[in-house]
Formats: sequence, C-alpha cells, structure tokens
Amino acid sequence: MRGLLVELTRLRWRRAVLLLLVAVVVLPALLLTTTAWNTRPMSEAEIDSLLSERYAQREVARCERRPEQYVDYSGEAVEPEGCREMIAGWYGGRQTLRPAQELDGTVLAASTLVLALVLLLGTTFVGHDWNTGSMSNQLLFEPRRGRVWATKAVAVTLTCLLLATAVLSAYPILESSNTLLPRPPGTQQRGLLRVVVEPLPGQRVSVFTTHFEHTSQDARLTQARTVARILADDPHRVVLGGDLNARPASAPITTLRGVATDTWAAAGRGAGLTHPSAQPRSRIDYLMHRGQLGVNVVSTHPSRVSDHRVVRASYDLTPGVPDEIVVPLIC
Repeated sequence: MRGLLVELTRLRWRRAVLLLLVAVVVLPALLLTTTAWNTRPMSEAEIDSLLSERYAQREVARCERRPEQYVDYSGEAVEPEGCREMIAGWYGGRQTLRPAQELDGTVLAASTLVLALVLLLGTTFVGHDWNTGSMSNQLLFEPRRGRVWATKAVAVTLTCLLLATAVLSAYPILESSNTLLPRPPGTQQRGLLRVVVEPLPGQRVSVFTTHFEHTSQDARLTQARTVARILADDPHRVVLGGDLNARPASAPITTLRGVATDTWAAAGRGAGLTHPSAQPRSRIDYLMHRGQLGVNVVSTHPSRVSDHRVVRASYDLTPGVPDEIVVPLIC
C-alpha cells in the first residue's frame, strides 16, 4: 500500500501526466458532443424547409398513404406520422441518433482515443524513470522489480478510473456540460456531468452523474451542497446518479435529500447495499430524482466491471401513462 501511495504522488506531480488527463476527458467529450449535436432532432421549421420542394412533398404524401412500402434505418416499417422526418432526412436533414451504429463508430473512436492517451500517460510515467536513471536500477538491481512495476501500473489505472464519469444514452442528448466541484486541499478534482435527454418529444430530463471524494467527509459535504444548488436550479426534471461515498444517514446524503428524492427509499426493497459488489455491506451508490417523475422499480445487480453493484431504476415520465425512462448506474 505504501508503494502505491508513493507512485500515485509521483504521478500527480508530473505536468505532462496532468495535461494528458485533461485530454482524456476533453477530447472524447468533444467527439461525443459533436455527435450529439449533429444527430439532434430536427425542428418543424427545418423539416418544412427541407420539404418545401414539390417532389419532396409528393414523396411524403406517398409515404403517408402507403407507409407499409417504406422502412426506416433499422428495417422497421414506418408509421405515417414518421414519414415527414424520414423523408426530410433523405433530402439533406440530420439523421437521428442510432445507438447501435454509434457503438461501432463514435463510441469506438472515443474509446480508442482514450486508450491511446492512457498508453501515452503510462509511457510518460515510465519515461521519467528512464530519464532519471531509476529504470536502470529497477532492471539491474531491484529484486522486487515485478512488484514495483505492478504498483506503477495500478497507479496509472486507478488515476484514469477514479477521475472518470460518463453518461451513455439511447435517447437524443440535447445538451451536455461538466461542472468542477469544490476541491479542498489534499483531495482530487471531482466533477458533475450533466446531459439533457428527450425520451419523448417535449419530455426533457436532466441526467447528472458524479463521484464524490472518498477521503474526506467535509469534502463530500461541500460537494453535496454545490450539487444540491445545481439540481435545485435546473429547469427540467432531474435524475442524479453516482458513487457518493457516503451512507444514507450522513450529512452529504441528507443535504441532497433536501432537494431530491432518494429513488431507493421511494420504491426499493431491502437495504439496497452496493459495496463491495460480491458481498455488499454498505450503501454508497445512489439514484435520486426531482420533479414530476414516478418510480416503477429500482434494483441492484452484481457487476463484472466494478467493485460496486449496478443500481437500476425505471422512471415514469408521466405517471399513469405507459411511458418510462430506464436509468442504469454503474460505478
């Protein structure tokens, strides 16, 4: 453990490493934001403009009259009310977000970019050892070189994982932003990621995710107060998810409950323990919601990619009407 703390400290003080960490966050965010912008839903004015030509109007009329002769990008039959938007896409309009296609395109590109930057980060870290002569000692004299190198690898991996938050959405993402949370001395920089999704036309939901500081209760409370103010000021219905590193009765969670409803407390069964994943003993991962959102069901599930359990909830956008938004949270 001492060796890991030493390597994390050395990693933190490398300027090139800090720049690469910024690039790991900023460049994929720009790529994903550009994709979201280019696949945002078309307005009625844009559709009208694209369909202003007579031949386009005839095509729309033909589609609405015989929709069974038309299929969308997924090969499914088109409903008559979807003809205008589909035909507008043929004549130069924006294509809507296609999650399956983006997994093979934009998401794969973003993942490859992150991997390349992480490899460069590790190379920079090792290059410093080579430049100072430490590498020669490790290769020629260090009897525990395997342990030393493993510690360095763990330090780089933890640095990348601990600072990462992301929101993946099958619904169109209309807006995205990241707010830096307060960073008391001796703690890591944390952020609050926000995206606005529109599961149904006119039904917008702001989805937030964050990862609170794990070493300081005071830092978590300061971060919770900032998050609470942001949630209270948001103009849409809100879902917040994240590893908050705090138990249900703690001050940070009480602060957030002042502006949002704990989804598990509203509809969960049992204690809702989330950590560690195999045999959970504590509840430190949460979904919370604010505004006109009903809760259909909330549950936890073991995870193969994290030492925290998955928290999954299904929300009613309009309670009493058969529609929903499903939010899985993996910490």
